[in-house]
Amino acid sequence: MSTPHQCPPSLRKAFLDNPTYVELAPGEHLYKFVSIPIARDRILASPWWIRQVVFDDLLTRARRLGKPVADLARSQMAIATQWNPGMDSLYIIELVARVDGWEGRARSQLVSLTDSTVAFTGGGRQLAVPGLTWRHIGIQRVGWPP
Repeated sequence: MSTPHQCPPSLRKAFLDNPTYVELAPGEHLYKFVSIPIARDRILASPWWIRQVVFDDLLTRARRLGKPVADLARSQMAIATQWNPGMDSLYIIELVARVDGWEGRARSQLVSLTDSTVAFTGGGRQLAVPGLTWRHIGIQRVGWPP
């Protein structure tokens, strides 16, 4: 049994530490790395997003390292290839209604189900928003910010 401000157990295992409950307000921008072609019906099937400040930090660090931001995000957010093969674009939304979420550091994950010797490091800030619906979303766009 979970209380309204307790992370659902099915999502808790993806966090390194206990995630923090956050109330996301209208106007907040959320980012999700997606693969092309984009299946719009799958956007909300996964509750995982990152906040704008996390994306901005990833972008800055990737530029400093001379690496693609998707590669850094895959490692920091522990996004296995079978979950998101391309990560070639971003799906960016702006909230128009309040929604609950849980934020914390991503737990490390195996790179592949067939190789238990290599893992993504994790440790990046991720956001689970399991109750997100299209009614919470106003502006939405695909692509990299300018």
